[in-house]
Amino acid sequence: LPQFIGYSDYFYGTAAHVQVRNASGETALVSVFVSGGDLIVPFSEETEVPFESAVELTAEGVFNPVFLSAGEELRTVEVTAVLSQEKKELSSTSVSVTVLPYDWWEGLSGNAERLAGFVRPKIADCTRVLSEAGERLKKWKESPEFYGYAGADKNAVRRAVAAVFAALRGEDIERDGEADLSSPLSAVREGSILRNKKANILELAVFAAASLEAAGLHPVLALGRQGAGVGAWLYDSCFLDPVTDDGDIVAKYCSDGINNLCFFDVEDVFAGGNAAYTASEAHFRKKIAAGEYECFVDLMRCRIGGRAPLPLRGRSGKGYELIREEEMTDSAAPAPLPEFDKLGGETLKTKNRQWERRLLDLTTKNTLLSFTGRSALHLACADADLLFEKLTEKGSLRLKGGSPVEEAFFETQSALSADLFALELRKGILRAFADPKTTAETALRLVRRNREADEETGAKILYLALGF
Repeated sequence: LPQFIGYSDYFYGTAAHVQVRNASGETALVSVFVSGGDLIVPFSEETEVPFESAVELTAEGVFNPVFLSAGEELRTVEVTAVLSQEKKELSSTSVSVTVLPYDWWEGLSGNAERLAGFVRPKIADCTRVLSEAGERLKKWKESPEFYGYAGADKNAVRRAVAAVFAALRGEDIERDGEADLSSPLSAVREGSILRNKKANILELAVFAAASLEAAGLHPVLALGRQGAGVGAWLYDSCFLDPVTDDGDIVAKYCSDGINNLCFFDVEDVFAGGNAAYTASEAHFRKKIAAGEYECFVDLMRCRIGGRAPLPLRGRSGKGYELIREEEMTDSAAPAPLPEFDKLGGETLKTKNRQWERRLLDLTTKNTLLSFTGRSALHLACADADLLFEKLTEKGSLRLKGGSPVEEAFFETQSALSADLFALELRKGILRAFADPKTTAETALRLVRRNREADEETGAKILYLALGF
């Protein structure tokens, strides 16, 4: 497991790896069970380990998105792996991991490529910055529209970057303390950075990169322990790798005569900075020559590698709501309203249908008509089709109580809880909205009543209702 775990680990599908080594002279059939409080969706797998060899198991989709999206401070969780054979525990091991708050980055000691997830070019603040940058371009007798690299030479792209720099500096964003990029820190400030008027240096760098990407350019982030720079390719290109630590090649690409990249120093964007764009370029070149930047993140190369922007988190009546990138724009028309078949009387015309209709019990004794939920288990189901598919495929699912999300009957599930339920279902776990004790008691009572009805009347009364 990585030392730091955040929502990006769920979003990008980070896997956990368990290695089982067999030092004996015989092949062993063992079971591995991995758990970690609310962080880990329980994982279990049986495997055969040849003698004097090792087997590595990969546990995919084990991180709980509800737990990872709700954090507001650093948390430590202990993840445990238990090895057993014929239900007898052979050994166990534990590792402590640090869970990051939402929109936090693990720092330079972690994965710099994940910074691309925090760069969200479709947020409303980017549109406001580009509008102001367009006004700057008008004053420079340039087109105020942003079309990326289409029909633009290097000078036009550089002026677009300069206009975004000027628009950001005009917002008078105050620096919120000193930031140490070698340790975990916030990469995106909650709410609007333009409304709050405060940011640390990484938050401002990420927002500047998002504004450049919204303009259709390919941004590059330069990161050092105490500073950051933001730039863009001056033509449609990117590095071969998402992250590079070769400052010499970046400095060469920024040098006069080559001019493949242009950068500005984020320090100059904060309120009180007097350096214009050209002076900020010089500040960046001086710092890169002094070796102050440790790595460079190419956003375009990260996107090619599948690092899409993370959902935007916002507060709702029940805690937090995640808004995906496609839900931040109105470029696409809304989906058509669902249409349902109308219930007509044509199905009741036959004699059989009429007799069935007369035999219906419309009193309160009909438990389906007067359903209260007291004699049923409410299952955490995100997708009825997926549940039916897994039941058909596996034949049975493990029923567990203690759902991490509290919801009542007939209540619409949030998208976040639906992701968690679907994740557990794929692992053969079917959660109930009750504590483990109540779940076990209710399930046993329902099975007993069904068995009694079957023995006495020959009728089965226990059913799974989908879409109820």
